[in-house]
Amino acid sequence: MNIHRAPSVWVLSGETATVDRLVRGMEEVGRRGEVCGCERDPKRLVILLILPVVCYLLMAVEVWLVFWAIGNPIGVTEGLTIETFTRLASVASAAIPGNLGALEASNAAVVAALGLGGGGALALTRRIRALLWAAAGLAIYPRIKIGDARPPEAR
Repeated sequence: MNIHRAPSVWVLSGETATVDRLVRGMEEVGRRGEVCGCERDPKRLVILLILPVVCYLLMAVEVWLVFWAIGNPIGVTEGLTIETFTRLASVASAAIPGNLGALEASNAAVVAALGLGGGGALALTRRIRALLWAAAGLAIYPRIKIGDARPPEAR
């Protein structure tokens, strides 16, 4: 495998892609001053700001529900604390594929640090939820027949 210098990036031999196209695209976005379309549609900005907060609160409710279901009810503060530190650990371990092991360890560590039991149940519940969402996504994913090379809009 030979590596040689291209105009703006190191590329493997046989590859013709450079970073120039990416840089030009980013410069164009910067020139227009538009990243998410929020300048044209202020409602989009509101959605982009509120949606992560709603998701965070739903995840904290999930924590609360798991502990309620296992017979170890917790308060709102504990639910938010567990979700906050679990999310921080998830971000810190983003390089691990699928956060395998990191999610479980972070759930168990935070729960143990609060003097509670049930970190394993929380981690298992979250893995099952993720698998159910993945299964739902695969179930509704458009099917392409083998040998049909036409684009979907041409079918």
